[in-house]
Amino acid sequence: MAELEPLTITVIMFSSMLVLMAMGSPLALALMISGMGSAYLMFGPGGLDLLLA
Repeated sequence: MAELEPLTITVIMFSSMLVLMAMGSPLALALMISGMGSAYLMFGPGGLDLLLA
């Protein structure tokens, strides 16, 4: 949906991982939330269907 550059996507994913792990969430949960958020941001609601497939 949003046309983001690869550097912007990397910064968003890295900063969300850093914030989630600094809050004390487990690594698997931080990876899942970061991946789902990035997929939703890039592909819209259809991006979440990609994670289930």
